[in-house]
Amino acid sequence: MLSLNLYNLLFGTLMHKTSFQLFLLSILMSSIFYAEDIKLDMHHPNIESVKLFAKSPGIVTPIGIAVAPDGRVFVQENHTHKRKNNYQGPKTDRILVFEDTNGDGLSDKRSVFYEGHIHSTDLLFSAEGHLYVSTRWYIGRFLNAADKATAEGDPEIIVKCETKGDYPHNGVGGLAIDPANPEYLAFGFGENLGADYTFVGSDGVKLSGGGEGGSTYLCKTDGSNLIRQSTGHWNAFGMAYELKGNLFSTDNDPSSTPPNRLLHIIKGADFGYEYRYGRSGRHPLVTWYGDNPGTLAMAGALGEAACGVTSFGPNKLLTASWTDNRIDIHPLKVEGETIRATRQKFISGPDNFRPVHFAYSADGKSLYFTDWVNLSYPVHGAGRVWKVSFKKPIQLKPQPRSEQKTFTIAEAYENLDSQDRYMSTRAIQTLVDHPTSLNAVEYLKDSSPLKVAHFAIAMKRHAPHKNSNIIPQLLEHSNEDVRFVAIKWIADEKLVRYKKDLEKQLNRKDLNHKSLQAVVAALSYIEGTTKGEFSVDT
Repeated sequence: MLSLNLYNLLFGTLMHKTSFQLFLLSILMSSIFYAEDIKLDMHHPNIESVKLFAKSPGIVTPIGIAVAPDGRVFVQENHTHKRKNNYQGPKTDRILVFEDTNGDGLSDKRSVFYEGHIHSTDLLFSAEGHLYVSTRWYIGRFLNAADKATAEGDPEIIVKCETKGDYPHNGVGGLAIDPANPEYLAFGFGENLGADYTFVGSDGVKLSGGGEGGSTYLCKTDGSNLIRQSTGHWNAFGMAYELKGNLFSTDNDPSSTPPNRLLHIIKGADFGYEYRYGRSGRHPLVTWYGDNPGTLAMAGALGEAACGVTSFGPNKLLTASWTDNRIDIHPLKVEGETIRATRQKFISGPDNFRPVHFAYSADGKSLYFTDWVNLSYPVHGAGRVWKVSFKKPIQLKPQPRSEQKTFTIAEAYENLDSQDRYMSTRAIQTLVDHPTSLNAVEYLKDSSPLKVAHFAIAMKRHAPHKNSNIIPQLLEHSNEDVRFVAIKWIADEKLVRYKKDLEKQLNRKDLNHKSLQAVVAALSYIEGTTKGEFSVDT
């Protein structure tokens, strides 16, 4: 705690103080009035200790964190997230560097690496020592930052997001690099409040979207070769590869559809949420649980306001739950190509414990994580960085990978109705990647209902308008899932010319409750008559 003499020396009275002095005073008072030495509960036998590595006023409202090979800890200090008019901190976010120069396990040296970001979200070091930074609107990198004390100018922008969306934390989010495949960078993107956007890679590749919900992307670490990996997210705040190379994201929940989700990402994955149909996630044409044709279920449930995710040795992940005041460990169970996760406590604390993001030391002996401290979205002048020491180092080296065989077209057809939805998702994506395979419309006649539904989804994803002529045929099918694909297709693309076909569905004798809701919701959407979010109760 600040001594009274030092307090008086620095501040005296509040009269005639600069805005910077007032800012220092505010964060010092904050550090006095929140419990600095809170007790955290450890729930894993390999945890030796959890110690406070840095705290306010040295660090306030921290977000992303990354550890350089030499042990220096780089932390994003956020001063722009929902900033109030009377906030006295720096005008922009900063990247601070913390060092333990005397080897006692606590930071005793702090410096500013860079200042100038707005709405920063994550940090990540590459194997080459480049520091990647994400903000709401772009991904940048500081070349060879691991060897530098301060940044030499602004970061190189490698991917930018062109959008009018400006909400602080539903844009570009979590960053991840697979150490076994270090030439590629994965990143997440939020629902952007449904605003149109265009991602632009360093080689000029452009990918656009709008109301489809959050998504994840993959590019080379120089920002080239940009592709979309998955869609149907809310906000992919955290991204990480586990040691076998499987990519995961944390995903926050819409306003009234818990839980937060741990999602296993593959190319072509659709996790069911779409902002175009409202914030709640309860619209009849969307799903949060992967129970619509072509969608994938969560690997496991997470705590509320899930943020960072990282590996924890073989077959395990750690996630941070900001609202639940805890870090969880998730053992992973592989079932074919699907991965399931359970949730157990790892570290928990009181109400002013708000963990955000993680980073390991290079030797795996320590894990650092940021702590927002207060239940306050606006920046508030408090913060912590914690250091977890382990009895045995955590394995960080990638495990051997079993090479996944690429489907032939014949194998893709065969696996369209696989009970393993990750297999059927791969099959759908294979057909999308080979458009000539979608010319066999006669395939819709004699196949199983799930094959028909997934074949139609592939046609829709490849050319939603060009291929829409098969919609009447789908609507006549005896299977409700096949008809659901057609109903949703009409709504997604606002194909008003099929309005009468939709209305005919209301006269079907086999129309069940789910199909009735989907038809009514689709008609409402294409007519644009509903004010606010559609509800079957209104």
